[in-house]
Amino acid sequence: MITIGLLKTELPEFLANSSLGSRINDWVYWVLADILSSPSKFWWNKKKADLTTVNGTAEYFLSTRVNGWDVLWMGDTAREGTEIEKGDLESIYRFDSTPTDSGDPILWAPVELSSVEASNTATTSSAVSTSTSDLSIVVTIRGQVSSKERYETISLNGTTSATPASPLTWDADTVHSVTLSTGPVGAVTVTIGNVVAVIPPNHVRVQSPRIRLWRVPGSALTLPYIFYQRALKPISDNDIVEIPDAGMNALLEGVLYWGYKNNGDIDFAATHQWNKYLAAKEQFRSWSQTDISRKDVKTWPQRISDVPWTLPRTITATVT
Repeated sequence: MITIGLLKTELPEFLANSSLGSRINDWVYWVLADILSSPSKFWWNKKKADLTTVNGTAEYFLSTRVNGWDVLWMGDTAREGTEIEKGDLESIYRFDSTPTDSGDPILWAPVELSSVEASNTATTSSAVSTSTSDLSIVVTIRGQVSSKERYETISLNGTTSATPASPLTWDADTVHSVTLSTGPVGAVTVTIGNVVAVIPPNHVRVQSPRIRLWRVPGSALTLPYIFYQRALKPISDNDIVEIPDAGMNALLEGVLYWGYKNNGDIDFAATHQWNKYLAAKEQFRSWSQTDISRKDVKTWPQRISDVPWTLPRTITATVT
């Protein structure tokens, strides 16, 4: 197991500008996000959670750890062996144009990837941190007021609840985005009638998949679901990187790719180091194709394109 602190101690020795080690948290997050965004889904990255329904409510938020829409399976504990199949909103509205049919859900469909994790009520907003150090961080809230798109800001006041200078009364269930101007020291809770987001330390937002069930649940049900987790950005030097030991080489080569690139060695990073990262990532993907017992080999689709992350270069010379 490798910690962020260990990476910060060892990796800067490979870079001409050792001060770049302070960026390693970001680089680790970017490399993990790239590995986990691969079409190859990994058994070691699965997690289970439960969704509890409410009578008459059709839309729900899934765990903030879900990697996009990578939900492997959803079922119903009251109907053992019953799977709730993934569909799309078009399918749901074809079945039921309202759609209001009530009963046991048989379909779930993605609605949006929200920067909130719960619906708001028709009221004003407030925000508070668990740390007294979080002063003047700006919370930006976006949603609708009287059916018109609006936004407002709140300046955090540490552990004292803060409100906007000119509070808006938000329409119910319309707030879709809560973001911070910079990562906080503590956890920031934003409330609009109820808690709509709890943003962790050193993060600027949450991301939660919002889904719709059909049929609309007619009672309180427990719907377990299995999903692939998204990457988490490391926060402290004691954080252990969330990857099996077999993937450490891919992680290190990927972090060095970003290190060389930020060090100004752009050509070296885009060719030599990028290829080393691809080779290590492919080796790790091959290891991940075997199951926990190390016996069965899974056949995963190969990644269509492995092009380095690059921004277009600025041309300073005259083009003729």
